[in-house]
Amino acid sequence: MKSKDVQQQVVDVFSNVDAELAERIAKGVGVNPPSKDHDSDETFRSPALSQANTVKTAATRQIAVLADHGFADEELKQALSVFKQAGVRADIISPALGAIKGENGTQLEAAATFLTADSVLYDAVYIAGGKQNIESLKAQKAAKDFVSEAFSHYKAIGAAGEGKELLTLAAGTVQGPGLVADDNDRFINAVAEHRHWDREIS
Repeated sequence: MKSKDVQQQVVDVFSNVDAELAERIAKGVGVNPPSKDHDSDETFRSPALSQANTVKTAATRQIAVLADHGFADEELKQALSVFKQAGVRADIISPALGAIKGENGTQLEAAATFLTADSVLYDAVYIAGGKQNIESLKAQKAAKDFVSEAFSHYKAIGAAGEGKELLTLAAGTVQGPGLVADDNDRFINAVAEHRHWDREIS
């Protein structure tokens, strides 16, 4: 594009988008800067496109449930029932694939491990309770990182019983926007919000 006329036309077109950018282009190609400011009146924000203004529902969201052997049976079964009723898909993420056994013998199948799943693939995280379970998860750096990443991405995180210990280890707190302890219904509401932008991230 060696024609000065064409170069001038390109600068004039850019002036409709950003006058300062057009000036820099004009200087770089050796043509006249735009004669007047044609900056667009458009803004960087659109209420119509904002996640804050979308319909809030937990249905179709995906929750990563962190659990290992020794999880609190009744506690987790109740949580999974609430998730199902809300139309949420829950995957159990554990240190290894296969069946994991609860404190009272309940068996659940791990869908993925910390090597094959990542928090970015899920809308929210739920940490199961149970003393043996949480001691195992706390010993897994990948489990802590899983929760920490979800926290830094403003996602809802729920924790039951001893699960609060891992949440505290990863996020430094069990309180704050989108962090829910021992309350499945409130957790589902937090999942419906999708992201919690008012959370303070250090």
